[in-house]
Parts: sequence; C-alpha cells; structure tokens
Amino acid sequence: MNGRLWLVIALIAALAISACGAPAADMGGGEAAPAAAEEEAAPAGTGVAEFHPAWPYAPPPTGHFNTWVTNGMTLGIYRALMEPPLFMFLWADGSWMPVAGESWEWVDDVTLRVSLVQGAQWSDGSDFTSQDVVDTFSISRLLSQTVWRFLDDVQAVDDHTVDFVLSGPSTTVPRRVLREVHITASSVYGDFAQRTRDLVEAGMTNEDDDWKQLLQEFNELRPDEMVVLGPYAIDPASITESQMILNKVETSYWADTVRFDRMVNYNGETPVVTPLVLSGDVDYATHGFPPATEREFMSLGYRIIRAPIYGGPALYFNHTIHPFQMKEVRQALAYAINFEENAFVSLAESGVAQECMCGFSDNITPLWLSDDARASLNPYSQDLEKAEQMLLDGGITRADDGVWMDDTGARME
Repeated sequence: MNGRLWLVIALIAALAISACGAPAADMGGGEAAPAAAEEEAAPAGTGVAEFHPAWPYAPPPTGHFNTWVTNGMTLGIYRALMEPPLFMFLWADGSWMPVAGESWEWVDDVTLRVSLVQGAQWSDGSDFTSQDVVDTFSISRLLSQTVWRFLDDVQAVDDHTVDFVLSGPSTTVPRRVLREVHITASSVYGDFAQRTRDLVEAGMTNEDDDWKQLLQEFNELRPDEMVVLGPYAIDPASITESQMILNKVETSYWADTVRFDRMVNYNGETPVVTPLVLSGDVDYATHGFPPATEREFMSLGYRIIRAPIYGGPALYFNHTIHPFQMKEVRQALAYAINFEENAFVSLAESGVAQECMCGFSDNITPLWLSDDARASLNPYSQDLEKAEQMLLDGGITRADDGVWMDDTGARME
C-alpha cells in the first residue's frame, strides 16, 4: 500500500466516472456510498462527482488530526491530496514531479535549494510560504525523524525559497527531503516548531528533559480539523466507523486539477473492504487481496493495476533475539523459502519474487549496482538440504517432535 502517494492526484485527475454518485463497474467499483453522519453520498443525477477509495483509519476519539503522531488520520497514499510533499519521484524516467515545490537544485555539495510554488493557500486562508516548510522540518526534528541524521539546518532564503543544509554529501537526501516529508501548516504546528528551534539554539537534544517534555506535549496535540494545502479536506462531521467524506477545497492551488467534488473513503482492512469491492461500493483499493479474491474480481470485469512498487510481504528478524543474530541461521531460513510460491500465495500475479538479495527492490538495483555486483550476490534459490545443514552446523538441532531447538536447548517456535 505504500509508494504511490501524490500519484493519486494523477489518478483522480484521469478517472472519469460517468454516473456521478454511481460510478461505473469497470472502474473496480460502482454504486453510491451509504450515508455518513450528517452528509450522504450524492444520489445519481445530482451532478456531484465522487471517487470512492478505501483506506483504514481509527475514528475519533482514537483517530485525530495531528498527522505527525500515532492514529493521526493521514489516510496513507491519500494524505498527499491534503498535505502534499514537495515533489514526487517518477521511477520510470527518473524525473521529479513538482507538487508543493516548483524546482530544486544543488547549490553546493551540502546545500539543496528548493523553490516553492507561489500563490498557494492553506484551507484556513493563510499563504503557503517557506516558513511552512521550515516549520515542517522543525517538527520532523522534534520527532527525531531519520532525515535529521543527514541535515544540519533548514533555512528560509525568502518567502518561496528554502535551503536544506546537509551534514555531509548524501545520495539519499533528495528522496528523504523532497518526497518523504509531507508539508504541514505553520498555523497549526508553528508554535511547536519555534519551541523546537529554541531548544536547538540552547544546545539541547532529544536526550534532554525539556525536549522530552515538549515532545510529550506535541504528542497530545489534537487540532479540531486538518488545515490542508491540497485539493481535498476531511469533513470532521462525516467521520463514522465505516467511512468519511473528503470535500474538494475550491481555494486550493490544485482545485482545477482534480475532477471529483468529493471523495468517500471506506474504512477497513482487507476482510472488511473485500465485500465493498465486490458490491461495487469501492472504486479503487490497494489492499493485499489473495488469489481467490482476485479471480472473483476479474470474473466481474474489474481491472487490477499491477504497478511496480518497492515493498511487499517480508520476513523480519530481531537480531537481539538468539539465534537470529547469527547470519548462518538467517541464511538457512532464506534457503528454506520458495520465493516464487510465497509471492504468488501472498499477492497472486501482483507478487513478484525478489531476485537480487541486496536489501532493496529489483526495480532500482540497476541504478545502484553494477552488473558484476548484482551477479556476485547469492540468490538463495530454495535448497532444503543446504538449509538444514547450515542449521545443524550452527548448533541448531531438531527435537523428537520435529521442532528445531537452538544451541541453548530453547525451542524455536
């Protein structure tokens, strides 16, 4: 479900649902959404164009509008339609798609300069300026996000130009700065951003009590609504356990780009969303549907878009738990897995087995590794005998009931 972000705006701009409020079945879904709190999905013939996605969220009071912290209602890939990043990276041709940023360049080896779009306004009427970007990254610093391992400072050059000053040259900072951080409103978060900068100026870090106290206060912040820069905003009154409505923001910089008057987002993970897709209530969903469900969708004429993304099902190891700190144990488990079978069982034809065991997607290995480097890596083709021998060599043995035990005698269950 990750990796699409602002490309959703292209989807919304391109989709044309013929019956407003009753989308066509060949778009992967079909009929008007059920009632939601004080607003109802538009009936056919009203001239209100709706898009019906699905993304899980926690309704209030658990869910809230502080989109920086746990249970903030960001709506995953649809967050970019409310709080956009500066750019999106188009992997197919290696280009950057301007969003809240207009252009960017390297001033020197450690200074990345971004020019922002001009004339954009937040939904509360405040102007979008470089201060919003500086404040956004100050909040990111308060939360000790990864990007601050590479940054020394973020500075406003003028109202629409921002400099990102790196601690040293980096090949990953453009992605971390331009694409991964969503810009939020200074009118909501500016006070916390300034207080964070005050702590930095005083020489404090996230290890200091004052920093921890400010972080705790920020984690408890609960805005009444989400102030958005993008073309859609959540209607707080519409939020129920099952769905919410996102209305088009007519004053948004991108209001003329999108074609839908509002979005009706359905809540739920795969078991909940599946019948909604089958019934035609959902137009577009990125959930991980199993092969049997996919076959049912295709029998109904639904189109399944199998876009190349950078994530999928994986097996993670906690190296602090014995014996997973032993690389031989991890390698043995890799030899035990049939990657092609695992991919198909997980995501049917959308699941593609990893070939290059280098820690990142096959889609981008040619950009980072030479042919010789890729050829030198072990593909870990399934070899059960080798897997068993590696475990035995590492002191891992089988109990009488067939369960493996580590070298301390603990059962690996």
